[in-house]
Amino acid sequence: MKITDIKAYSIESPVTDWTYVKIETDELGLHGWGEAPLPTKRSDALGAVGDLKKLLVGRNPLEIRKNWEI
Repeated sequence: MKITDIKAYSIESPVTDWTYVKIETDELGLHGWGEAPLPTKRSDALGAVGDLKKLLVGRNPLEIRKNWEI
């Protein structure tokens, strides 16, 4: 199994901003969700997700420690 894509979704509200991250795999229907919590720095969160995408696409999502330590 491999990570095929990482997408960021930003939601603005009057109180704060949220950035959610979807990690897609090559296994049909298998994906994961997370959050990039930088409420006042939405563009920074989106940039960080883009940088991590370059490092994580093609890797095994089950190798959590290896992926965390890159």
